[in-house]
Amino acid sequence: MSSSAPAHPGPAAPASHGDRAPRLGLARPGRPRPPGARTTPSGTGDGPTPSAPGPAEEALRGAGTGPGPAAAAPAPSPPRGLGGPRSLLRRPHGSAGGSLEVSLSQPTRSSSGSERSLLVAEEMRSLIVEKGPGPVEDDPDALVKGWLQREVRGGMKTPWIRPRKYWFVLTPDSLDYYSSNEKGARRLGSLVLTSLCSVLWPDKQTYKETGYWNVTVFGRKHCYRLYTEHLNEAVHWVCAVQKVIDSKVPVQTPTQLLMRDVEEHCGSPEVLEQIYRCNPILRYTSSPLYAPLLPFPYGSLDQSAPGPRSYTTLRDEAVKLFNSLQQLESERDPVPLMQGVLQTCLDLPPLVDEIYCQLVKQTTEPAAPGGQGDLHYWQLLTCMSCTFLPSQPVLRFLRFHLDRTESRFPASEMAKYACFIREALGKTKGRECVPSLEEILVLMRRQEMICTVHCPGAPACSVAISSHTTAEEAHEMVLRGYVPTSEETLQTLAALRLQSLNSDFSTHAPFPRLEELFPPHVLHARLPPPRRRTPTKCRGARLRAGLLAGGLWGQALAKQRAERDQRLRGRLREEGASTMAAIVEKWKLLQGMGRPEAMAAYVALVREWPGFGSTLFDVDLRASPVGAGPQRLWLGIGAKAVSLYKPGEPEPLDSFCYGRISSFGASDSSTFRLSVEDRDLLFETSQVDEIAQLLNTYLVSAAARQPPRPQELATSPPAPDPTAQPQGLCPTAGPWQLRPPVGSFHS
Repeated sequence: MSSSAPAHPGPAAPASHGDRAPRLGLARPGRPRPPGARTTPSGTGDGPTPSAPGPAEEALRGAGTGPGPAAAAPAPSPPRGLGGPRSLLRRPHGSAGGSLEVSLSQPTRSSSGSERSLLVAEEMRSLIVEKGPGPVEDDPDALVKGWLQREVRGGMKTPWIRPRKYWFVLTPDSLDYYSSNEKGARRLGSLVLTSLCSVLWPDKQTYKETGYWNVTVFGRKHCYRLYTEHLNEAVHWVCAVQKVIDSKVPVQTPTQLLMRDVEEHCGSPEVLEQIYRCNPILRYTSSPLYAPLLPFPYGSLDQSAPGPRSYTTLRDEAVKLFNSLQQLESERDPVPLMQGVLQTCLDLPPLVDEIYCQLVKQTTEPAAPGGQGDLHYWQLLTCMSCTFLPSQPVLRFLRFHLDRTESRFPASEMAKYACFIREALGKTKGRECVPSLEEILVLMRRQEMICTVHCPGAPACSVAISSHTTAEEAHEMVLRGYVPTSEETLQTLAALRLQSLNSDFSTHAPFPRLEELFPPHVLHARLPPPRRRTPTKCRGARLRAGLLAGGLWGQALAKQRAERDQRLRGRLREEGASTMAAIVEKWKLLQGMGRPEAMAAYVALVREWPGFGSTLFDVDLRASPVGAGPQRLWLGIGAKAVSLYKPGEPEPLDSFCYGRISSFGASDSSTFRLSVEDRDLLFETSQVDEIAQLLNTYLVSAAARQPPRPQELATSPPAPDPTAQPQGLCPTAGPWQLRPPVGSFHS
């Protein structure tokens, strides 16, 4: 039976079973096939159904270019693939070093009506080989057989569901049932078993209600609900069916196969372009999805999430999520819809990879690159990257997609989102809750989020954080001394660090070194400063002191210095032991706190410092080009403001928003200048380029946003009144300001 192509660009007519060839040859061994017939793809379950096409077919139908080549006329060779288009890479015969050829396999779709049931029956017959005339009980392929009751829906007179007894036979490929176990009994049905089938164990509640133990087997199109009066018999059937399912080769969808092809040929741009051009399943589509891109088990497994939300099967939820994604293109306010998608992924973790694949598909060669609909997809992909981490195969495919987007659309909004996503994927861990509406809005702009922290005994402060700020980064900031706080708080942070590493206190737990838990500079600050010898006034006295130091008394002076250093080291060990004892006592008080709670408490304490979230640079502030000596400060560059801190002090000396910055640049390789309204700041630092690049990024982002209102406060993090500057901190403009700036931003 050959397929005929329709004259209009609608769905193609169904292909017979002989027109299909599986990507994974799963023919049943030892069973004959009709001449010219091919086995059905392993993902078909209990038989292919024209009304439910494969996941790749929707892309061909939704390309918007009318019927493809296979729809216009029968292909010269039978199409190949697993229920969808599949690029086959091969070399032409007779050419040892010839170029690779990429051919497209295109599935077909049937029409509705009475013809559909006829085609289903024909394909079912090709899947289920007819038995011989011998007795049913003598089937050599039978693994388990016996009488079971199955739910059967009645007709018009008896519309309710009633159980009827049938003779069931389990073979290595299917679960068949007959009218009886006698010779010549008619086979009434068969359920082909694949790796995607599933079986449910007997339910005690059902036994209490009906007096029967139930066994439920889910296939692609059918579900067998079987009953028996004996529990051991039900368990025996469940174990046997599950063993057959586990023995099957895992089903791979066209998307999985093409992901592997893309990974294998990532170094050949020509082959990659052919793969993307010949396989619409990898590209954007405006048509609905009829099946998931990744394999999911058939049946209604226990996927119900706690709370008021209820879900159907994973396959159905995957299709529903794709419909939700398509609604993003026209949504004026996509934030609630994005949060709903994230919540579904949190409730059903197996759908995380599926949503990643759907978003990669919809952001590949869209109809309007950079348009509103395309950017909504990228924004949701950004939220996903800060919330969930995909599996390794999907993660590799996603990173390839990000690289490809950046190379095809450099300096575009898509490239900026791709860069942000790549950075987030390197830091994302598990989350207990989905991002809030405010966090999603911030992620859509690739900005930091301002959180309000209420400290006991201190006013509330705003902290700029990102959605993927990690506890490890916060710990590194503490050890480097970039979180000025009390020594008591530092000891509490060290105890929380021990709790997150070793759980509850134990004498057998490994103890890290103190410098890995507590800032070393705090211990050194406790030591008394070295006594400076008063300089001698007379030149002759200095000469005699030098001669004595280098002569007979040199060894004695060196011995004194060694003894002094030894005393300092001993004092340092004592201080370290005292500090470690205090940390251990605080660690004992954290009994029962889990690792996530300890990490969350650690980060919460660090965030109490108003400057947390800013990038800090060690700089020396010069009052003027020829002024007094420089003043060592921290230059903090945050999302909305630039602040100056004195090392070790929590409150900023000065803070100003980006709207007040008139210009900035590098005077030389080690001098950075910053003009703020009528004041000029000159910094000496070895990180001139890093400061300029980061500052330019924030200034461009601030310019893209709505200009701040005049009455808006210009401090973030909060600072004292900007008009009341410390004396000598921000001098007036000098003559050097007239030099042409290297980089500037005018408010």
